[in-house]
Amino acid sequence: MALNAIEGVEAKVDLKKHQAEVRLDREIDEKLFIEALEGAGLEFVSISDR
Repeated sequence: MALNAIEGVEAKVDLKKHQAEVRLDREIDEKLFIEALEGAGLEFVSISDR
């Protein structure tokens, strides 16, 4: 499942920098979020609140 397929998630991925900026408009189950990343072949590193 792609990140943008999760309701309430907007993700912008920069493949050159190997990072993504993700905005949430509601609380998302962290497990669902991590499963979406891993399903896309990506590694979950951290979440920061800016």
